[in-house]
Amino acid sequence: MSVWNLVDLLIRCIEHPSAPGLTPLAADDDDVALPDLVRMLAEGMGKRPRLLNVPERILRLGASAVGMQDSFEKLAGTLQVDASETRRLLHWTPPMSLREGLTKTAKWYVETRNSLAGI
Repeated sequence: MSVWNLVDLLIRCIEHPSAPGLTPLAADDDDVALPDLVRMLAEGMGKRPRLLNVPERILRLGASAVGMQDSFEKLAGTLQVDASETRRLLHWTPPMSLREGLTKTAKWYVETRNSLAGI
């Protein structure tokens, strides 16, 4: 979730009468797998993503061989948070798509890094 969507949700929590006592779950509209996340960030940075196309079963076998099945499942699966109750109770929709938020964040990072390098 982008900081812009998070701030929008926090403002909604401050203003909405249904928010007191609610533990809001924050999520963008899109579920994303790790390779897609890498691609979107690379796009925002103006870079080509460097991803290897390795069959999932080979990665799963390798992770199992070194006792890292749980870590593999966390990285290989889709990153999902069910924020439907928060959205329903607060009548909230993220104002920015996942792609927009990641691209904006990556561009900000590149610009900040470049301006700091000139110090």
